Amino acid sequence: MSAQSPHAELRQRIAELEQAEAAHRETEAALRASNERFQLAMQVCQEGVWDWDIVTDVVYYSPAYATMLGYDPQELPDRVDVWEGLMHPDDKQAALRANRDCIENRCQEFTVEFRMRSKQGQWLWILGRGKAVSRDGDGRALRLVGTHTDISERKRMEEALEKRIIALTRPVSQNTSIAIDELFDVEALQRFQDEFAAATNVASLIIFPDGSPVTQPSNFTRLCNDIIRRTEKGCANCHKSGMLLGAPHPEGPIVQPCLSGGLWDAGASITLCGQHIASWLVGQVRDAGQTEEGIRAYAREIGADEQECVDAFYEVPVMSHNQFQKIAQALFTMANQLSSMAYQNVQQARFITERQDAEAEQEKLQAQLTQAKKMESVGILAGGLAHDFNNLLHAIRGNLDLLGHNKPEAHPDQQRLATIRSSIRRAERLVQQLLLFSRKADSRKQNQDINQVVQESARMLESSIPKMIEIELTLGQGLPLVYADIVQVEQVVLNLGRNAESAMPQGGRLTIETHYAELDEEFVRMHPGSKTGPHVLLIISDTGHGMDEETRARAFEPFFTTKEVGQGSGLGLASVYGIVKSHEGYIQCDSEKGQGTTFRVYWPANPDAETKPVRKNRWESPSKIEGSETVLVVDDEDVILEITVEILEMHGYTVLTARSGEEALSLYAENGHTVDLVILDLNMPGMGGAQCLQHLQQYHHPPRVLLASGYSAHGSVQEVARSAAGFIPKPYHLTELLAKIREVLDRDTQEPTGGNPL
Repeated sequence: MSAQSPHAELRQRIAELEQAEAAHRETEAALRASNERFQLAMQVCQEGVWDWDIVTDVVYYSPAYATMLGYDPQELPDRVDVWEGLMHPDDKQAALRANRDCIENRCQEFTVEFRMRSKQGQWLWILGRGKAVSRDGDGRALRLVGTHTDISERKRMEEALEKRIIALTRPVSQNTSIAIDELFDVEALQRFQDEFAAATNVASLIIFPDGSPVTQPSNFTRLCNDIIRRTEKGCANCHKSGMLLGAPHPEGPIVQPCLSGGLWDAGASITLCGQHIASWLVGQVRDAGQTEEGIRAYAREIGADEQECVDAFYEVPVMSHNQFQKIAQALFTMANQLSSMAYQNVQQARFITERQDAEAEQEKLQAQLTQAKKMESVGILAGGLAHDFNNLLHAIRGNLDLLGHNKPEAHPDQQRLATIRSSIRRAERLVQQLLLFSRKADSRKQNQDINQVVQESARMLESSIPKMIEIELTLGQGLPLVYADIVQVEQVVLNLGRNAESAMPQGGRLTIETHYAELDEEFVRMHPGSKTGPHVLLIISDTGHGMDEETRARAFEPFFTTKEVGQGSGLGLASVYGIVKSHEGYIQCDSEKGQGTTFRVYWPANPDAETKPVRKNRWESPSKIEGSETVLVVDDEDVILEITVEILEMHGYTVLTARSGEEALSLYAENGHTVDLVILDLNMPGMGGAQCLQHLQQYHHPPRVLLASGYSAHGSVQEVARSAAGFIPKPYHLTELLAKIREVLDRDTQEPTGGNPL
């Protein structure tokens, strides 16, 4: 193929350039047309449109935006601080927060109401809407667009409606200052008045008791409206006539010549429960016997043009006195009907409001009842989980103790075993929180000064939370004692304190307060689960990020957490709930997004109690752990039986095993004379430990029984353990079990073991 000549290549290049130029011109034309359409749309749009480039901080305000605020478009600089500067100080925080949330990708779009000052100095209510249209790789908004709409008129209507509702829902006995425009739609009254005036050919007006108008005049004559009322004295006379005609008169309408030239007028009062709320006036008619002499004299008296008054006088409708009396009587009847309607409106509004209040309260109580049932069900589940988890930990710990039993401290496996023990301790704390939530943990309650507990807990918090969080204590003086478990009360304060710490990653203030509170029947009615009587109120509040309504509603649910995976178990607040309920107390949570959180815990108080020192049981290191006695171990878990048997046999004991209460009784019936001790698990299927213990105690010489359990089957270990020789909590350490066995067997006061049935 032969190469193109230079001239051909040049012609082809020129053609390509011409095509590109034509395409460029078409693009420019399309852009101009698009821009013209956009500008036209902005001009006819009734809403103020804004477009904020966050990177350059330049804001486009549409012409309608400026006009809405009373400015010319060129008067508004393209800066975001223009909007901020015109905003009402009370509304600025909420509006800026809505924008910030959208920028930080906490929401895709927002709606917010606020006030802005117009150029004329008036405050306009604005409905702001905005949306992010582009974001960077981290999700932060690069550009926001939206509209600002003037809703001032809507706000005025809402305020007027709210005013009417408040007035209508007051008890009738308190409606002494209610106005007619709070009871009726003024536009409807105006139409009613206009129709009456047109049908009777009289002038008509409804006024307030002070003489100011409720409605606009209907059928007013030129003589009264345009001539007499323009003079100072004439206007005063009209006002005085209206006050006289509008005075309450239950027997019938007031009919009399008005002070404005002798025309006939009538009036009737509108009342609510005997209270004068308005007057309905009609008139401006004359009878055939009236002459122009009287109107001339009146014109001279008030300083009006005489001839103008005479001309207007002959335009006034002529009506016989009897006919006008009939109209006045009809007016009286309709005024009475309006009085009845006013009362009915009040009663109907009250009925509707009371019904709405009752329905709202019923819904609230139903929601609280549903939540209480839900928490109770979850508590049962949590207790079961804790029991099963305890058995697993027991097996792990038992095998761990066996692995490390004969190994020297310097053995390389001891470090690994220590790590496993640390993990077991963490798991045990989780189990304890589950038990606290399910209210199946052992509780040692005594009369406590809650201020002392709070002070000690606050010291622990100060040593563990970041220094940038300030702790403030405000403790009430002379508070009564509470019957509580000191360890569990400490747990409540610590859990709520650590919850507050998580809500304030940048620092803040944690406030702990105590007060006296007397809960009455009304409080209990509105807060199901609470009880009347004296309480000590513990308030723990923070200045953190707060919770939205959905999160707050689920705050006490076990395993619910807003933290990242691995950062929280979701049991902190659930265990707080369980502790408070086990003390027959009540807990409230108040929180708003961005406004912090406040927990209120009501502890039942005992004003007449005296405090006693708390005794904490501690096992001493055993001097002797071996033995030669026979032990019957009763547990439904095979792995626990195996570990316990191995541990006891390693230390010289003879061991019998049973997997149920029934099997234990059968074994003891055969071997009771050789059994020195029974280790009895409380929580077993079929015959539980408590029932088995009762049967064992029926022997002439009942055996020593050491109870073992992760929790009490009936909520309190002490209740069952009173008739036993001892109790050991599961999971237990090897040395703890051996020490407890020796403690029970070596007790001097113990009855002889073994025996035959009665």
